[in-house]
Amino acid sequence: MEVKETPLQKPRSVMLSKFWDGVLSGNFTPYTQAELQELVDKTFFVGETLSPLTFKENELLRQHLAADLEFTLNGQRLKEFCGPVMFVPKECIPPVNRETYYFETSDSFIVGDLAVEAINNGMRPMGVEEKLQKYQDPSIWEETRIIDRSRSDETSVGQGSRPFFKQPGIDSYGFTRERFSSVVASVSSRTGKANLKLADFGGNTGRACYQIKSEYPHFALTNITIDEEPAMWPDVEHVFVPAERLPAKFRETFDLAISNIAWRYFVFPDIALKNLLHSLSIGGQAEIAFGGDRCPLPPEDVIKRTHSAIKLLDTLEKEGIIETQRWFSQFYRIPQGYLSITKNKRLPL
Repeated sequence: MEVKETPLQKPRSVMLSKFWDGVLSGNFTPYTQAELQELVDKTFFVGETLSPLTFKENELLRQHLAADLEFTLNGQRLKEFCGPVMFVPKECIPPVNRETYYFETSDSFIVGDLAVEAINNGMRPMGVEEKLQKYQDPSIWEETRIIDRSRSDETSVGQGSRPFFKQPGIDSYGFTRERFSSVVASVSSRTGKANLKLADFGGNTGRACYQIKSEYPHFALTNITIDEEPAMWPDVEHVFVPAERLPAKFRETFDLAISNIAWRYFVFPDIALKNLLHSLSIGGQAEIAFGGDRCPLPPEDVIKRTHSAIKLLDTLEKEGIIETQRWFSQFYRIPQGYLSITKNKRLPL
C-alpha cells in the first residue's frame, strides 16, 4: 500500500507570507509596492489609538513604514534564505574559503553564491523540512550567523535583538538581576500587584521579554514591534504596531515598560512617549533609552519633537502626575540618554 507524504505546512505569519512561500518553493517573489502599502494599512492602521495623529502624521508614518517593510521583507537577507542554504555547526569547518571565513564562535548559515560553491564542493544543502524547523527556532535563528562573500559577522536577525540581563561580552539591555528585582519590588509595592504586566517597546523577536518570562513566569509579557522574524520567542504576546499608533485598549495596562535603543528610530518620538505614559498603570514604571538621533525625519523636526517630549515630561512632573530620573546628554541638539518614569496619576486625555 502506497503511503502518501503529508505536505509541509506553511507557517502562520502576519507579514512573512511571501517569505514562507519562497522557503517552500525555493523561489522568492518580492512584494509589489501596492502589496506593501496594503500590508502597512491592514497591519498597522487598524483601530483607535491612545494618542490621535493628524492626517499628515499618519501619511508620513505610512511612508516610512512602507519603506521599512520594503527593506526587510524584500531585502537580500530573507531572499537568500529561500535559496540554497547550508547549516554549519560551529565545531565544523567547511572546505570552502576557510582562510577567509571563521566559524569557531557560533553556528552558521552559508547562503548566496558561497552556498552554491559549497554545494559544488560536496556540502549538503538544507531541505525544506530542515529549513522550516531551524528558521522557526528562535534559539537557532537568534544565534546563527549569516556567511556569504560580503559578510561573516551578522546574525540571522535583521534588526538589533538583545538579551535583557547583562552577560559578559554580549550587548544587552544592561539590567543586572539585582537591579531588576529591585524595580519589580518597587512597582509591586506601589500597584499592589504580584503578577505584573510588562511591555517592551521595540523588542524585535521578543528575546528580552522571553528572558524575563523565564525568570518571572507569573508576568504577562508584551512585545511591541513592527518587525516580524521567522522565529519569534514563545510565551510572549507579540503586538505588531508602531509605538506611535499603540492601540487604545492598552490604556493603563502595563505595570512596567522597557525599551533599549529602539526609541532613536521612531518616526515621532514624542507621540511614542505620550503613548507609553498613557499605557502605564497608576504606580507603573518605565525604564527606557530615549533619543532620536536615527529618526528618519529632517534634523530640525527631530529636534523639535524630542524637545517637545522633554517639555511634556517637565509639565507632567510639575503637576505631580509623574516622577522622573533622567541621565541625558545632547547629540547635535537632540536630547538622548536614559529615562526612568514613575506614574502617580492618570494623564489628561
